[in-house]
Amino acid sequence: MPSQRAVRLISSLVVVFVILLFPTAKAGTQETLAAAIAESKVTAAFTGTGASSGDAIRLTVQKTPQAGPGPVVLTIPPGTMLKSSNPSERNMVIAGVRGRKLDAQTFTPQPQITLSDASPITYILGACRKTRRSGKDFLG
Repeated sequence: MPSQRAVRLISSLVVVFVILLFPTAKAGTQETLAAAIAESKVTAAFTGTGASSGDAIRLTVQKTPQAGPGPVVLTIPPGTMLKSSNPSERNMVIAGVRGRKLDAQTFTPQPQITLSDASPITYILGACRKTRRSGKDFLG
């Protein structure tokens, strides 16, 4: 009968072998949403909530096949400006990602966007209307 030490050694070698044979998905590399859109890694649609500040923007984002396997982790730098497609509406300045939308009334706080698969996910963004000062252009 093998000793306890031999059993532990064999068990450890089996675990190492399994890890090497079946690696887990790599952690996603972080990049900006603008860069991911430009590289066709994601599609994104912005809609206003009706507020002029605070939780003012809904972002629905979806991973594309060009993103490759593994998660995609995205950020939106504070100060990024969203240009309105309607000239009678004011542009918005992003304060940050507030969280992932759960339902019509709630979201779970998340400071970045994480896409594990091609399912569309909606995030809430903190923003305010743009003043005359310049912000970083994002769209338009």
